Amino acid sequence: MTTAPPPDVHTFEHHWQDEADAAFLYRALASVEPDEKKRDVYARLAAVEDRHVEIWARLMSELGSPPPRFKPTARARLLAWLGRRFGPGFLLPHLLREEGREVKGYLDLHRQTPSGAPGGGEALLLARESA
Repeated sequence: MTTAPPPDVHTFEHHWQDEADAAFLYRALASVEPDEKKRDVYARLAAVEDRHVEIWARLMSELGSPPPRFKPTARARLLAWLGRRFGPGFLLPHLLREEGREVKGYLDLHRQTPSGAPGGGEALLLARESA
């Protein structure tokens, strides 16, 4: 049986961008949410995503490739615009589906990462937090 190679910086960069986009989108939700309690929840979710961004940024830096300055993807910008235009109810179901896909992706990454290699333990932690 062969073992998979450890994740590379491109894998970490992909997850870094996804987490940063999610923080951006939760902030967009918070900006248009009229209910103060829900607005606070969205702000706290953005803070959780920010912690996830920091984890991937650290791993990227450890591999000699610090992350670039954050720029939301075109998709994230479009979703934020739609969320601001049509309200949180439009964007929230999308974010919940994304979180589910993210948990699965992190669990897969954890299982595929050789023991002790960078990214495996972090992926498991982030899967738990994202769930």
